Amino acid sequence: MDKIFLYWDNSNIFISAQDVAAEREGWGARSRVRIHFPAMVKLARRQRPIGRALAAGSVPISSAPGPRPENGLAPGLPSLLRWRQP
Repeated sequence: MDKIFLYWDNSNIFISAQDVAAEREGWGARSRVRIHFPAMVKLARRQRPIGRALAAGSVPISSAPGPRPENGLAPGLPSLLRWRQP
């Protein structure tokens, strides 16, 4: 099976997720959006081997439940994410 390459800009994913949340659940849902990086990687992979993956952007500290992925989005996946105060 061919390897896949994952590259994404966190801001584009996060802002789009906020828009969908507002459409489905009302404007107040925008501030409750959280992205679970390991689940997103798993969804994108679909059991295919990863050749390379990289995420870039900034993430509000409050958007990540639990420990922050300081060394990448998921085990073995690097990132250029910068944590910022909301």
